[in-house]
Amino acid sequence: LAGAAGGRGRDATALLRGTLLASGGALSPFTRDNRQLTPEVLGVSSGSKRDAVIRYVHGEAGTLRDGYRLGDVYHSQPAIIGPPTADLADRSFREFRSLDAIRQRARVLYTGTNDGILHAFDVDSGEELWGFIPPQLLGVLEDQIPARHRFYVDGEPVVRDMLLRRSRGRPARAA
Repeated sequence: LAGAAGGRGRDATALLRGTLLASGGALSPFTRDNRQLTPEVLGVSSGSKRDAVIRYVHGEAGTLRDGYRLGDVYHSQPAIIGPPTADLADRSFREFRSLDAIRQRARVLYTGTNDGILHAFDVDSGEELWGFIPPQLLGVLEDQIPARHRFYVDGEPVVRDMLLRRSRGRPARAA
């Protein structure tokens, strides 16, 4: 991906835009400024260890990942989704597929990395759109320090178009 060669040279705040925290289920930035990311959430004993985990995951200067902000893609098979190309014999799907928001949907590559992050990249520009750390991994991110290899987000992403809202006799709406 353009701009992501080896994961070096990227702006740390652009890399991880959010992670889902258990409290309230809202996206929240994975930064040291986020006070929801407590030592308890990250499974560490102090604020300094909390900050060290966040700095490590971002590949900040002075960490063992200095400059490497993208973990290895080992078993994960990248998946690309864009506008639907299937021509199903289903009226609601054809209506869904014809919506401007769906026809003009950007192509996005999804892949997991072994540092515990699911990444979404714009296929055309190579820029990362977001990174997501599953809440189940927040408490074990420290296990990677110092430079221990773990297989965290290592599976193949499953991507599907889903119609989440439909009313009888009404066209499908993108969700």
